[in-house]
Amino acid sequence: METKYHHIQAKDFIRTTTKGDLDVEATGRMLLTAESLVTPPGSHDLFIDCREATGKLSLAEVTKLVNTMLDHRSLFGHKLAILTLEGEKFQTMQFMENYAVNRGLKVAAFTDYEQAINWLMLQTELPVPAVN
Repeated sequence: METKYHHIQAKDFIRTTTKGDLDVEATGRMLLTAESLVTPPGSHDLFIDCREATGKLSLAEVTKLVNTMLDHRSLFGHKLAILTLEGEKFQTMQFMENYAVNRGLKVAAFTDYEQAINWLMLQTELPVPAVN
């Protein structure tokens, strides 16, 4: 089975205010723009590398980003792997994973590149057993 994914660096979509704070609305718009550039939109898994991202997301900001994804579910119907550093940033992304998965999205947070790629390559749908 062929796996198609779109690799996005955090710097390609994370936006900040002039004070250096995260601009959640602009970041959400950039994430939508990045995903909509995939042809056709929503046809690939996403791999977001946040290891070089600066700043810190609050839990409220994470919920806003997930809600943006939910509002545009057709773009985010496939998997989203988030690669980040260990520690507080990983814990925040684990919250994002749980919040998104509980709302029907396929999101997973990782600190290991190979684990993230392997997760993306796993079959997304389990085979349905035959009924006799």
